[in-house]
Amino acid sequence: MKVSVSRYLKLLTSRVRQAAAPADVLVGRLLLIGLGVLFLQLFLHGLSYSLGVTGLLSRGVTTEFWSAALSTPALPQSLLLSTLIAAAVTLLSLSGSLLMTARRYCCGRSRCLESAIWLSMAVPVIVAATLIRFWLAPGGLIARILYHCGFLASPAEFPALINDPYCIGIVLCGTFCSMPLLTLFQLRIQETDGLHLYAHAAVQLGASQLRAFTHVFLPMLIRRSRGMLLLTFLWNFSAWEAPLLLGRQSPRMISVLIQKSSGEFSLAQRPLGFVFSTVYFLVGVLAITIVSAKDRKHE
Repeated sequence: MKVSVSRYLKLLTSRVRQAAAPADVLVGRLLLIGLGVLFLQLFLHGLSYSLGVTGLLSRGVTTEFWSAALSTPALPQSLLLSTLIAAAVTLLSLSGSLLMTARRYCCGRSRCLESAIWLSMAVPVIVAATLIRFWLAPGGLIARILYHCGFLASPAEFPALINDPYCIGIVLCGTFCSMPLLTLFQLRIQETDGLHLYAHAAVQLGASQLRAFTHVFLPMLIRRSRGMLLLTFLWNFSAWEAPLLLGRQSPRMISVLIQKSSGEFSLAQRPLGFVFSTVYFLVGVLAITIVSAKDRKHE
């Protein structure tokens, strides 16, 4: 009797899942369509404002705002700075997540480590940026500790890691906030896709443990993490809180440049913010298109 009931429950569960699968696909497509319409509306609003079609200073179609924005070095500098910072944070986050995943591959699961990763995800970006500013600023916590230990003659002699030309504070904050999510994503992939089984099969076929890890496990893990790596890059490319607190006034990251241009008291500067936001939107769409095209080509 118990066996028949359990079989019936399993059959019922499988049929429910099969019936729910088309509904999930439909809901997912509707959400994607809704998001696409929303982003298209925002893009068209920003484009029309930047061309003078709408807005408080509307005088008809004009390209003077685009000419002014493209002639200033602030836009290319901001795009280059945002790209470099996002790439550095993505690479550091990937390196840290791969170390965590390699530890689990070699030593097994650690609940304490995973709990610490989950707790670190609960820290907001603005809090992380404030803590980094409190710790790493000249005269901050670390500088005062080194001063009292006799390593510095004055807390002000601590090297500038905040508002510095190399954006070290922004990179550290972005890595601290991005690496936990990427690590949990890769650990989930390792568990659900059974990547260790493929590495174990390679070992049984004659490969060493190191070769199975570097030539089978890691390539499969990185391949499945491409979408998450792209999201990590775009998230840090458009970061706002950390660059505002830890970055310099010039050059600024693209998000801070958009906010400053759109929030100026002078209404004449506001269309420039919409020009910058439109360029930022086009760059994001271009990056997603390139990555998607490469994935289709590999498939």
